[in-house]
Amino acid sequence: MNIDVRARIWRAIRASSPGWTMGDLMRIAEATADEVSDYCRFLESAGFIKSHGLGAWRVTQAARSTLAAPSPDGQERISLDLVLDTASNELRLLRESTPGAWARVQKTLTRPDQQLLRGARTDTACDRMWAGVRELRKFTRKQLGQATGCAHGAVVDYIRLLCLAGLAIEAGQASQEKVYELKQDPGPERPVIRETIRRKRRKAK
Repeated sequence: MNIDVRARIWRAIRASSPGWTMGDLMRIAEATADEVSDYCRFLESAGFIKSHGLGAWRVTQAARSTLAAPSPDGQERISLDLVLDTASNELRLLRESTPGAWARVQKTLTRPDQQLLRGARTDTACDRMWAGVRELRKFTRKQLGQATGCAHGAVVDYIRLLCLAGLAIEAGQASQEKVYELKQDPGPERPVIRETIRRKRRKAK
């Protein structure tokens, strides 16, 4: 299926209220019945949509937290309209699996002719941990937990994700605790680790 068609269908799904139909998607996304049916079949099997009455559908929590169009081949491409859409409530940076994606997104977000509106929101535990990592630069799990007030389990999980994403590395030991070091610093806005990275982490266990 054409990537642009898939992206149009996904945007239509995310913009629709619970109870949308295949016909609604065909009209909104300007897609054929086969294109909508095939893509929705994949989304249902992957847990992104579920039935909402006879012939009607709704998104799941997984879909609400996934901005880029899910794909059967696991590839998600970042386009300008997707990056700008992330600024509607908060500025979220998505990572592709291909090299150089992070730099392309940053370049898009910092174009002087683009006015990105950032809505107010409450800091989350991930915000505090990312701020703590940037301030400490080198840290243990205990140190990051004490600096941010976050639960030990959350700290362990977050550090593991940062390492998988290539943003932090192991840098020795101190008092029988692993020491971690910030390897890449993309800025004060916390990076959002893609769900595919989370899935890789779970498979590796």
